[in-house]
Amino acid sequence: MRLRFGLCVLACVLSASSLPATDENAQSDRLVALREQGLFAAQLIRSVDMSVSTTPRVVAASDSRFRIDGDKFRVDRKDRGVGQVPPGLPVQTILPYHASSAFNGLRSQHAVEHDKEFVVKTGNQSSGYNSGFPLTMIYSWLRSSGNPFRWETVTNEKTWEQRFQNAVYDGQQTLEGKNVEVVRFPPQESLPDKLWYRVFFDTSDGFLPVRYERFIPESNTVSTVMTVTQRKVMQLDGHSVCIPTEIVHIENGADRVSLIDEKKMVVDVDSLVVNSPIDPAVFTLQPKPGWRITDVDELQRYEDELAAKAAAAKAANPTPSTGRRALPSDVSWVWWAAAGLSLLTITGAVALRWRHNR
Repeated sequence: MRLRFGLCVLACVLSASSLPATDENAQSDRLVALREQGLFAAQLIRSVDMSVSTTPRVVAASDSRFRIDGDKFRVDRKDRGVGQVPPGLPVQTILPYHASSAFNGLRSQHAVEHDKEFVVKTGNQSSGYNSGFPLTMIYSWLRSSGNPFRWETVTNEKTWEQRFQNAVYDGQQTLEGKNVEVVRFPPQESLPDKLWYRVFFDTSDGFLPVRYERFIPESNTVSTVMTVTQRKVMQLDGHSVCIPTEIVHIENGADRVSLIDEKKMVVDVDSLVVNSPIDPAVFTLQPKPGWRITDVDELQRYEDELAAKAAAAKAANPTPSTGRRALPSDVSWVWWAAAGLSLLTITGAVALRWRHNR
């Protein structure tokens, strides 16, 4: 099973009635509807347990299990070999990457098997899933910062409001026999990436973003394409929810930054469980005997203590306010002056002797 996959949801609340794309008010109404229904669809998924296989053309393929409940998560990943290396690039030995990441509501943890390294930190501000997550893959166009992009970011109302502020409605199209509505999103000011996104929403199948294109606006050259190729319909809270189970993600290098690659992400449908209770103990990792444990907060406290001691030492021996460089003491000044005069005297004597001997 392979590549990146997606999610989303619902055939409900607002029927996807056709409104004329030429009417400015109608376009605005459609943007509001797409925003509200897209968010509503995502929020129906509160917890998920799934196994995913990702197969790229380059670097390593991997198998991962995701267990996510709101902002809590546990991801176990195992790589299973190297993909095809593009011509001209050296074949590199890649260590078997077996890793787990977790956040239990208080502490984030990350364990790497081959390094026997265990890292812990209070909070999850910088904690990511350590593997591509299908349910965030199809919402990559929502990303607004360089921080880890997690499921609670997708289901946050402010995320959608901010992203739709400058969105452009491009009307209705037919994509692979299905009616879709197209929205363009400008670059996020907080990100270095200045490419636009064109997102295709399948309003007949739960407002699912079944495709997006990342493109260069000046030439309309497409650099990235994500396509949902398979999906599963579920009933959640009385609504039809469409969860893609296979995604194809293609980078062609047109942006001159991304690695040229084609990835397929496939969800093991038999493993997929949505909105069922997950044992809270799952979200806490246990370090193994002999592992190197790094407490990021402890390191920060140590650095803070060193900085405080340096500040105290400086305060105890402040720099004179004369504007000149501070000297250790008046005695040292006298010593350096005497040494300088002695050196000048010796130099003068040597010069006179040299002239005399000529």
